[in-house]
Amino acid sequence: MTDKSFIKRILKGARRRRQGLSDHRLVHPHRVWFTGISLAVCLFIFGTFWSLNLYWSYNNIKPENTSSVGSDITIYREDQVQQALEELKLRQDNYDQILTELKSSQTPSTPIIIIVENAPEEELSPEDQLNETEETDLPLPELAQ
Repeated sequence: MTDKSFIKRILKGARRRRQGLSDHRLVHPHRVWFTGISLAVCLFIFGTFWSLNLYWSYNNIKPENTSSVGSDITIYREDQVQQALEELKLRQDNYDQILTELKSSQTPSTPIIIIVENAPEEELSPEDQLNETEETDLPLPELAQ
């Protein structure tokens, strides 16, 4: 048997629906799915148009001034590179020869004096100048053979 309160509740709900009151349920699966899918489709269409716009803008770039193209390009000159490599090879051979002469003529008590060309001059403090004037006569260790 149905209670009087149950029937009143059904009639109250029917009356509200006729008046156009909205449903107060928290979850509406159809509405959520429709919103999500429509948002995804809109994002996809927007991304497609944006990508095509970028592609066309970069695809249609033409050089503005063809005479200035050569100023930014570094030209490889093989003959100059070969000359520089030969000069470096001659320097290395010269230094190797000097080194072998030093190794053969060196005795344990003879110090090796190395002269560095184009060394940058450093400003010395007064303490360093005092230390520089004091010379020590310690032999340098032998070069590894």
